[in-house]
Amino acid sequence: MKKSFLILFFITFLSGCTIIKVFQVLKIINSGELANRDFKYEIPFEYKNGLIILNAKINDSKEEEFILDSGAPACLISDSILKEAGLEKILDFNATDVNSKDKEAHWYIADSIKINKLCFKKTGTVNLKFGNPAANCLVKSGLIGMNIIDKCVWHFDFPRKTIILASHIDSIKDVKKGIRIPLKRNKAGYIFADFNFNGKGTEK
Repeated sequence: MKKSFLILFFITFLSGCTIIKVFQVLKIINSGELANRDFKYEIPFEYKNGLIILNAKINDSKEEEFILDSGAPACLISDSILKEAGLEKILDFNATDVNSKDKEAHWYIADSIKINKLCFKKTGTVNLKFGNPAANCLVKSGLIGMNIIDKCVWHFDFPRKTIILASHIDSIKDVKKGIRIPLKRNKAGYIFADFNFNGKGTEK
């Protein structure tokens, strides 16, 4: 994903009250479960300006286009989807975007987020303005973040513009022939990988 479109939730520990809110936000980010069991579905996606765009549905709202963003710990939803889905606010707690600008953020729990036949229950979402206004020109609905992505296996076929969503990695053809890269994830939902540049390793 392009850096300008990633929504980074940097949280500052300022007081006892703030610390409590931090833990509440982390709980929202890490909430959610997948209702489906033993599945394998294939869905289409679009690739625009380096961004993967797919269709999703929040609660009883109509299906809309969302950016798939592995840099977002939680799903981000727009004002229009927020009203249509009828979400009840859990918490107000500001966040800082990738441009280091403080943003007013409102945190919610969606009863359901549906991608094709998959249903994700009680999943944390946030209403926060994009870090770059250009994102609104592509998708006005929001982002699908890591608290959705990490619930199942995603296999991308860019030539065919399709994604296989599966409950088990072994159900995907020829996946064992690929190269596996170990990833690490912190409590805030960010993912990290160790790299080596010119013989020098990185910490994350």
